[in-house]
Amino acid sequence: IYYLAGESRAQVEFSPLLESYKSKQQDVLLLLDPIDEFSLPYLQDYKGKKLKGIDRIDSTKSDSDAEILEATKSRFAGFVEHLKAKLGVVSDVKLTSRLKESPVVLVSESGGFSASQERFLKKIGKAQEGMESKRVLEINPEHSLVIKLRDLHEEKADSPKLQEGIETLYDLALLAEGSKVQDLGSFMKRVQEAVLKGL
Repeated sequence: IYYLAGESRAQVEFSPLLESYKSKQQDVLLLLDPIDEFSLPYLQDYKGKKLKGIDRIDSTKSDSDAEILEATKSRFAGFVEHLKAKLGVVSDVKLTSRLKESPVVLVSESGGFSASQERFLKKIGKAQEGMESKRVLEINPEHSLVIKLRDLHEEKADSPKLQEGIETLYDLALLAEGSKVQDLGSFMKRVQEAVLKGL
């Protein structure tokens, strides 16, 4: 039984994490009460079926490396390493096949707190110093934005546009998981510039 927790129905319903499940018409239990996510690990299974959060790195076999062609992995290897070096706020960067429409998503390590659990603990004043876990950034190698950034990396790895694109990509992943963007002013400026160029 797959589940996804969040603070509001709108947030979880439009999560990039649901894309592969929607495409296969698989049900996912949506949890909107913060305490649900803390109590489910104690339950472990229901009627013999294991409970699995889909916001974890090992939540489904469909996003395994085996699903991604070796040619794709080698084409993106340099860009993935560049992302790891530039984004010190994530524990790892991986290609994924779980995304169908979104460019990126943040997932938790299998034993770590999820983003919604961390936000809840902060809200009730129970968050401890340094408890925030770094998440894994999963990128969709078939998304046009990711492909354009990879191409720009191959052309000019030290381009300021590439760095801006990487920062925007990460900020989009933060917003999708319901977290706050770290530098809102910079994000707004980048989005405004992108909209102006697109008009």
